[in-house]
Amino acid sequence: MKLKRTRTTLALLLSGALTFSTVPVALYAEPTATLQDQVDEAYSTLMTYTQELEYANNQLFQVQEDLSSIQEQIKQTESDIATKQAELEEGQAALSDRVSVLYKQGGFNLMSVVLGVSDFEELFSRVYYANKVAEQDAALVNSVKTTKAELEEKQSALAAQEAEQKQLVSDQEAKTSEVQTKLSAQQSYYNGLDSELQTQLAAEAAARAAEAAAEAERAQEQENNSDGGSTTDTTTGDTNTDANTPDASTPSGGTSSPSTPNTPSNGGSDSTVTTPDPEPEPEPEPEPPTDTGNTDSGNAPSGVVDVALAQVGKPYVWAASGPDSFDCSGLTSYAYRQMGISIPHSSQSQYNLVSSKGHLVYSVSALSPGDLVFWGYGGSGSSIYHVGMYIGGGQYVHASMPGVGVVVGTLSTGGNFAGGGSPV
Repeated sequence: MKLKRTRTTLALLLSGALTFSTVPVALYAEPTATLQDQVDEAYSTLMTYTQELEYANNQLFQVQEDLSSIQEQIKQTESDIATKQAELEEGQAALSDRVSVLYKQGGFNLMSVVLGVSDFEELFSRVYYANKVAEQDAALVNSVKTTKAELEEKQSALAAQEAEQKQLVSDQEAKTSEVQTKLSAQQSYYNGLDSELQTQLAAEAAARAAEAAAEAERAQEQENNSDGGSTTDTTTGDTNTDANTPDASTPSGGTSSPSTPNTPSNGGSDSTVTTPDPEPEPEPEPEPPTDTGNTDSGNAPSGVVDVALAQVGKPYVWAASGPDSFDCSGLTSYAYRQMGISIPHSSQSQYNLVSSKGHLVYSVSALSPGDLVFWGYGGSGSSIYHVGMYIGGGQYVHASMPGVGVVVGTLSTGGNFAGGGSPV
């Protein structure tokens, strides 16, 4: 009888749990599924703004580089002007001295030219060459004057270019700041939604647990009440109870929590993000042609992958380049810097560097560990917005985005993938 009572209690408990799984829990302002959709959408927008910020930062880096180049040209031109000014002053002084000797004290000097000549031809030759020396001095002075004037004109043009470039830098700084503001606001919005979702999920789980406990208590009371009555015909009761006892393989329902948004992969999937199971992967986009005629991705230094992997788990912070936080190009530049190699802290500039060395490849099979991998809008090499480092085995490490940080992902060469290769 004791065994039968235990089985009856277990059946009632399981039955109550099953019954509860179909009963709605407390109502919230937003259904969980709707809130999950909002979190997904907010996360997707956050990823978009992160990419936009990287692209805007690349543009800012480029106009700042252009401004620095113009300012270097201005410095060089100023130095050239100073040199020509010194040459001009020296030439003018030499010419002035010579003219003074030949003409201001003409009697004495003309006499020195005439004395000692043996014939008219020698006299003519002396006077001719004296004049030629004066003419050469004058020509030199005129040449220096011309060069100095040209340099001053160039200086004026460069000053105008500098003013224009400073305006471009200012405009791009404003654009970058605008995207940064949008990203910060979106991050706060997403954090709020995600916190609300987690709170709601926890409350629902607590409600389920409380209801299950209540059902168990009611079942126990029922059993206690049945103990006080007739104990005959227990076989039928046990048979009915067993018939209603769910099979061990029957799912209880109501125990799975909604998934958090898919982690942005910029062309792959991040395998180290400790979030709930993502939604099903979309169909892979068709890969771009891989027959580019180049299979040499360069020679990445040994050890650079280990440096990058050692940063996994550290947070994403825009414009950071280590050692405690990174953005995407900050991570790759940091890893190479530890190898004694300096590369720009800009994904676009890193792409340009790889391309300039002829190391750009588009097939995963042509990549080597330590190669940089890039993504650009439409797969364009002129619109790069993300960079990571290939680590082998079809995977790459990258500083993904705020809230995700440095992670390892699976590399896909479809969509916006713009190629990869070594910067050395």
